Amino acid sequence: MIIIIYKKKRVKKNKKTKKEKNKKTKKNNKTKKKKKKTTMMMVMMMIMMMMMMMMMMMMMMMMMMMMMMMMMMMMMIMMMMMMMLMMMMTLMMISICKSSLNGIKSESLFVFTNAAFKAPLSCTGPGRFECYLQRGGWIPTPGHISSGLYRHCKRDHPRRRRHIRVYNKSDRRTREIRRQHLQNRYKR
Repeated sequence: MIIIIYKKKRVKKNKKTKKEKNKKTKKNNKTKKKKKKTTMMMVMMMIMMMMMMMMMMMMMMMMMMMMMMMMMMMMMIMMMMMMMLMMMMTLMMISICKSSLNGIKSESLFVFTNAAFKAPLSCTGPGRFECYLQRGGWIPTPGHISSGLYRHCKRDHPRRRRHIRVYNKSDRRTREIRRQHLQNRYKR
């Protein structure tokens, strides 16, 4: 008796699954119909667009017939504008190039090319620019060389002046100068 009950239960389960399957198929059919509707709508929209385009074309033709001279003037103006834009772009490019090469001397580019092909640790020859590379990229520094570069390659540069000149210790101005010197030294 127990075995029969189990069998019945299984059959019921199967029936349920079949029903679900049928429902699913029905849903799919519905979606397909909707898609068809959308396509129709799209076609209608396309037709409308075409009509609009035709209208626009007609209007344009009318305009051309009415005001050929005006159109020619407009075209000329547009061409002029384009030319102006091109000129501006070229000027901008030139200015950017100039700004990038502003802080660097004429020889520096040659040095840079050499340093790029050499090993970055080699610090021979004109030291300053190669030291820049060692630090990591181009760092625009003033004419004198900061102590950070001395740390990298001491042999290439002349020795730094250790002593700070003091003309007269009693004079206030000289004292201020000395203080400034010290501050500058410790900043770097």
